[in-house]
Amino acid sequence: MSNSILLTILTPVYNRKTYLKKLYESLKKQEDFRFQWLVIDDGSTDNTEVFFNTLPKNRFQIDYYKKENGGKHSALNFSHKYIRGKYLAIVDSDDYLTNDATAKIIKYWTKYNNQSIGGITFQKGREDKSLFDKNMEDGIMTIPEAMKKNFKGDHFETVRSDLFKKFIFPIFGNEKFIAEGAMWYLVTRGRKIVYVNEVLYIAEYLDGGLTKTGRKLHINNPLGAMWHASVFLSSNFNLKIRTKNAILYNVYAMFSNINLVERLKKNIDSKMLVLLTSPLGWGIYHYWRVRCR
Repeated sequence: MSNSILLTILTPVYNRKTYLKKLYESLKKQEDFRFQWLVIDDGSTDNTEVFFNTLPKNRFQIDYYKKENGGKHSALNFSHKYIRGKYLAIVDSDDYLTNDATAKIIKYWTKYNNQSIGGITFQKGREDKSLFDKNMEDGIMTIPEAMKKNFKGDHFETVRSDLFKKFIFPIFGNEKFIAEGAMWYLVTRGRKIVYVNEVLYIAEYLDGGLTKTGRKLHINNPLGAMWHASVFLSSNFNLKIRTKNAILYNVYAMFSNINLVERLKKNIDSKMLVLLTSPLGWGIYHYWRVRCR
């Protein structure tokens, strides 16, 4: 079976035993079984391993590994040596795939199998068939170009595994959350993304930007949030994106007790923009400190 694996479906999991069955059932219904389901258990305490130990043999390979709890980003780092597919997709434990998902992913990667392509991105949708990104359209472009065209909302990213395994999330002490947006940019930087306006991934949660819950995660993990914002200060992004992230960089730096002089000493782009947006960041910091904690 391992010789025929083209795709790795990577699922980091933490105390999601009751949700995994829906994803598992969707994988059993796939039209193309040339994939590995790689599950990295980030220190679950709900006997998630029992679920995997009792699974029957399937037409696809299942690999389960457990590690100490460190957050999803640490689980992604841990996964590298176990990835067997040439291409990789991350599917969260409480979501699932359409029946044709693996077939479509393999089909498109077979078509666009060249060094200039770093990723192929599909749509995420809800069970009611609504899209997470109504602005997305078919095309081939870089992530900064897609953001300039106002593609927004969560997408279903697939990437070349060799590129993914070169990227390591930074670890900041005991912080256990870093958003994934910066990862997709850094993994595929310098290469094009094929955007396919088709839903292959079903999820049920609110979009519309940073939710209050998401904001709390960033505030409680401010060094990771600060790093994430710093990635989007690159000149590859337009002024609107850089300004937004300069503000966020200042806000999370204040939650990290890092003063302005120390912020500007760091190896970041758009230092002048960080300086100019620091007063607005100060105001947002004080507002969030009261409302979001």
